[in-house]
Amino acid sequence: MVCQNMNQLLVRLLTLSEIEDLTSSSKLKDKVLRLLLELVSSNGAIEMKQGPMDAQCTLLEFLLKLNYESVDSNLLKNLIESVSRIVFWNFQSVQNVECRKSSHDASGSGAASKCFGNLFSSVLGAEPPVSKRANKNALECNLLNLATKLVISTTVGS
Repeated sequence: MVCQNMNQLLVRLLTLSEIEDLTSSSKLKDKVLRLLLELVSSNGAIEMKQGPMDAQCTLLEFLLKLNYESVDSNLLKNLIESVSRIVFWNFQSVQNVECRKSSHDASGSGAASKCFGNLFSSVLGAEPPVSKRANKNALECNLLNLATKLVISTTVGS
């Protein structure tokens, strides 16, 4: 309920800012991206695996729906570095990592936490995500998708 209300608030703020002025819409997007940077930076809530994961996933899903014409290059660089660090340390911390399809039966020996198949298949689009539940893989996939979207939109805008 809280996540749904937060998402509705962000959507309303964005709608109001787009109606009033395009520069205020850009400012709102910039502020929300800076909030995300705080969450993924060193000692941030996402990086430290703290806070409500469903709210973090909701925020990322909201950010993925937005269009970005221009993003501050320093903000973009810092976001990509932080997201890369989070994904790298996740892979480093998992022992016996296996690469397999997300549709593979994950029962037995806690294989879901050791498998990164659905991480890459979701990012690359080979398979649709298995579920929309808030979990570590969904959070990392959304982070990677957002970083990719920001890079592409900045490249196209140049």
